[in-house]
Amino acid sequence: MVDQEIKGIRGMGIERHYPPHVFINNKKLVHLLEYFVNNKCLKNCKLCNHCEEISEQAIIKNEPVSKYLTFLYSKLNEKMLGEKETSGDN
Repeated sequence: MVDQEIKGIRGMGIERHYPPHVFINNKKLVHLLEYFVNNKCLKNCKLCNHCEEISEQAIIKNEPVSKYLTFLYSKLNEKMLGEKETSGDN
């Protein structure tokens, strides 16, 4: 059942039941690409920080849905590990 709930959140083969847990605003990424096309990359990420700044603007995380999805994945992992331990007892 947990796997079906995950599919419903992520829209994997079935209709989404929740808003996306992550949204990427592609219009904001144009500035990221222009930086590389115009050879402005310093190849020193610690000094520059351009990519991180753009990603902070472009990537929007839906915290409640993300937290719920993380919870569901942990439940799925528990379930899968439990099944492995049970099948290993034979």
